[in-house]
Amino acid sequence: YTPLPATVCGYLCPSPCMASCTRHQNYMKPVDVRLLGKAGENVKLPKPAKKSKKRIAVIGGGPGGISAAWQLALKGHNVTIFEAGNAIGGKISQVIPSSRIPEKTLEAELERVKKLIPDIRLNQTIDNEKFSKIKYDYDFTIIAAGAKKPRTLPVPGIEKAVFANDFLERAKNNRIKPGKKLVVIGAGNVGCDVATEARRLGADTITLIDVQKPAAFGRERQDAEKAGAVFKWPCFTEKITADGLVLDTGEVIEADTIVVSIGDVPDLDFAADSITVENGFIAVDEISRTSDPR
Repeated sequence: YTPLPATVCGYLCPSPCMASCTRHQNYMKPVDVRLLGKAGENVKLPKPAKKSKKRIAVIGGGPGGISAAWQLALKGHNVTIFEAGNAIGGKISQVIPSSRIPEKTLEAELERVKKLIPDIRLNQTIDNEKFSKIKYDYDFTIIAAGAKKPRTLPVPGIEKAVFANDFLERAKNNRIKPGKKLVVIGAGNVGCDVATEARRLGADTITLIDVQKPAAFGRERQDAEKAGAVFKWPCFTEKITADGLVLDTGEVIEADTIVVSIGDVPDLDFAADSITVENGFIAVDEISRTSDPR
């Protein structure tokens, strides 16, 4: 299947790698995002409620920010999206391979968002000063900046590696050549996307390693295996050299390109001191409010 974003059910799906939406975790049946996304191409724009006087800023134009802004705009509030990139959509637009999300459907979704929320400001780098100004210019501010800072490994030679999201973004625009041999550190679904894109771009020996049983599942893993990817675990990286990746056992896995795919964390340098951060993430209460009432 090809999972798709779906604002027509009220939410832009935050995880387009899922087999079905999270409604299956409660008493509801899951929404078939394949049919929903396709049907969404021709859905009419819903009519928002009567305009309120509330002005709300949303920092981040990815799936989370778009979903929040969409719901607030439907309730009549005046919403402004501040996006660091030159287009909205976040990782769905920038990183996820086009083979899994048809461009026509994605463009239709995002165009509908732009019609409902005309105040979208692109190429907005938010620092502490700008964040403070936004916070007091608007009645409320929603932080949906996403997790863009890649986790790394404290091993010699790590500077020779490429991070997964960077690889995928460049691969989507055919701006990277992985060579014939590729190793991915981290065998989750993102690592599988790296594998399938690397295969499309000419790699013929693809190895995904992990410290534990790979978390990859579903279509992503199937596609990676179809591309000839080999999964190896448990594997612990000792160092990265010009020849490839060296495991703590001494084994060398030859590689032209090594990709690190072990997750991402938010970059919260812009957040004011009044917002409590715990373990790298903004601390929130049971209804997602931060320590700052605004």
